[in-house]
Amino acid sequence: MRLDSVETAIRRNDACRVQSFVSAWSETGALESATARVPLDFRPLPGTAPELEVVEVSPGNTARVDRSTLPTPECRRQAAADRFGVIELAPLLWQGDLPGAGRGGPLFVRDLGPERNQELVTRYRERRALLLVPGREGSPDLMPYQEGMERLWTGLTAGAGR
Repeated sequence: MRLDSVETAIRRNDACRVQSFVSAWSETGALESATARVPLDFRPLPGTAPELEVVEVSPGNTARVDRSTLPTPECRRQAAADRFGVIELAPLLWQGDLPGAGRGGPLFVRDLGPERNQELVTRYRERRALLLVPGREGSPDLMPYQEGMERLWTGLTAGAGR
């Protein structure tokens, strides 16, 4: 999906709804199926949709939220995992491989949560898994995968967060 479409989806839709769309697309492997299951507003209109409110979900990390809908327990868990902040993935992508088109370079992916991350770790078992996590001093920390997952996800149960 093109960056302008991603930016529009994030600007025009509730963050949990966007996550549900991404999950549906990942499960089905087809954009059309995901769109049918979780319709999103992709209209290239300026600004945020009027029903959305920008809220801080962790220090310096905001999301657009539709207060008339309740977030799913999984969405609250994902938001709580971002409590230390987030790292922009886009500047890293051009430096690595795309899933399925490996050339031996690093494969950069977003944190999908422990369960879905494990699917990727298993799929690419020949690669060493590392995690880039928001550091305590402001710059990101690169650490062994298991250590990073413990920092981000230990103690979080479905329903934590927002």
